[in-house]
Amino acid sequence: MRTTKFLILFVLLCFKLSNAQESTQQSLQEKWTLIALNAMQSEGFYLDLANNSYEISDEYKKIITPENESNIKAAITQFTERFKDNFVLFEQNNIQRVIAGDENKGTFIIKNNNDKSFLNINYNNNIKDSLEFFIKDKRLHIIVDNEAEFIFTK
Repeated sequence: MRTTKFLILFVLLCFKLSNAQESTQQSLQEKWTLIALNAMQSEGFYLDLANNSYEISDEYKKIITPENESNIKAAITQFTERFKDNFVLFEQNNIQRVIAGDENKGTFIIKNNNDKSFLNINYNNNIKDSLEFFIKDKRLHIIVDNEAEFIFTK
């Protein structure tokens, strides 16, 4: 009897876990448009593409002089232009991404590791990638190399 209960619980747990992954894959489906880029830790800035604004980290604010402030604003404006109209499209297990003028297509699977979810991507040009992601407040967050966080909305 104890073995039967254990087996039933095990099957239910497996079913729940498989549905959780499918649910995550299902929630990715559609086109996600890039609305923000958070590179505060690596580059010292946050771009809000939806509102055409930016923030500079306190660390960088301390070293910005009036002479180089206009250069920084021009560089960020140029950077912002490169990321306008960027997106990621998920259709079943296919992915298409256009980021900073670079377009790639391929397939993906979702892997979970230590309470984190990863997109394991095989691009058509034989490049492979593994990117941490999560969905919070109806926004898709994709983290690249623990340096930049791309934030998308449907």
